[in-house]
Amino acid sequence: MNNNRLSQLREVTRDTADHLRHLDVSGRLTEHIDAKMLEMARQIGGTSTGEFFESVSEEYLRLDPRPDAVDHHAAYLHANPISTADQRAILGIVDVMQGDQVAAITDRFAEFARDEKLFERVEGGAKYIFPSNHLALPDQGFTLGYFHKAAHATTGIDRLEHYISTMVGRLLGYYEVGGLNVIDGILRKAGGVLKTFPISGGETLDESLMVEGDLDPLLRLFRKVCNHQTKREFERLMHASTGHIVLLAGGGSHDSVTASGDVEMHPFGRTTREMIARDDPAVVVVPLFVDYGPDASLVDFGTPRNVAEPDDVHAVGVEIAGLGNRQRGRAALTHPEVERFGGTISYEA
Repeated sequence: MNNNRLSQLREVTRDTADHLRHLDVSGRLTEHIDAKMLEMARQIGGTSTGEFFESVSEEYLRLDPRPDAVDHHAAYLHANPISTADQRAILGIVDVMQGDQVAAITDRFAEFARDEKLFERVEGGAKYIFPSNHLALPDQGFTLGYFHKAAHATTGIDRLEHYISTMVGRLLGYYEVGGLNVIDGILRKAGGVLKTFPISGGETLDESLMVEGDLDPLLRLFRKVCNHQTKREFERLMHASTGHIVLLAGGGSHDSVTASGDVEMHPFGRTTREMIARDDPAVVVVPLFVDYGPDASLVDFGTPRNVAEPDDVHAVGVEIAGLGNRQRGRAALTHPEVERFGGTISYEA
């Protein structure tokens, strides 16, 4: 296929995606998506990874106008704190859920920020991407909160929400904590939210369960359109004149935990690898391992680097697994009572 023909096909794909973005599919497709998402939210929320989370009500999904958190046409949601007090109240959730661990974990984030001159470089226009593992539902929220605490501890920055975003699966819009929607009422108080449809793991939409055969290809196309929007918004962040920090989990879904307690990380998908990799020295990728728990939490940062090729992103996943194994190995000696520290972590492309 010649280059001109390939360019034409790409243009048609983009035009189709832009057109479908404005289609009113709320009557049929949204109902099916809501039903499946709500089912998954209830299943995962009943596990140890989501013990603080409750699924939203069916009444919430019928609100008009539709809440941003569950608006399937919206990919990027800007931060929405109405005041400093509003934001501090949300950041206080980290203190409540992490307890006595907060000071030590904040120190680890602050140490990295000082050594890397993270916030100073972001102020100067640099972009930082922090890919991490994903063991539990609150992971990205805790990490977001700790970056705020580190900024407060090391700089005079108190409006970090304009310079940091989390990329999360749309499933989080179907959860609430203490009556607050996880996306609109919590995450957006501390940063922007870039929503995506995971394509692997426990949060994947199982199209085989759709009862109307003609809806299956539409759902697949709609998911592609949503992820096309995610990629476009990610590109906008990376090309903005202002600096930015993006937090994301590799596969966008929970890592798998085997019966023996070992963790199998979901590998970075092709689209995610294409988003992360870029031949731009102003974009820095930092592997991040997190293992938050009420008993003990572990955090470690890998080597900051520039990643130019999509296939090289897999090395980031391998390093995250290595960080986790080292951290858990040390922690198992001081916290033998924490069973999960005995499990190994692996990343296979």
